[in-house]
Amino acid sequence: MKNIRIFVTYHDDHYRIKSNILEPIQTGCINAPKLFDGMLRDDIGDNISDKNDKYCELSAQYWVWKNYDKVGVPDYIGFMHYRRHFISDNWQGFPDWSWLPKGNMHFC
Repeated sequence: MKNIRIFVTYHDDHYRIKSNILEPIQTGCINAPKLFDGMLRDDIGDNISDKNDKYCELSAQYWVWKNYDKVGVPDYIGFMHYRRHFISDNWQGFPDWSWLPKGNMHFC
């Protein structure tokens, strides 16, 4: 299988989705009141973290582009938002959340 990484962008301290292909990244870190433990940050290396208020999740995309070697040089890269999850065309009701670890989860 190819090396695939999907970066999940966060700007609030919410439940973190992480797996072998999903990687959390905090956006707008340079102006953030709090830095979150256990995730990548968009203010290290070549970045536009200070422009996050104008570009939102694009600061994470820019960071991955410019710091590609720091993310393991994957064959495929994707991005998603921490509150906007992929649902297929065949979705018919409440999604199956069983793949998430059990615990104190927050869903908006």
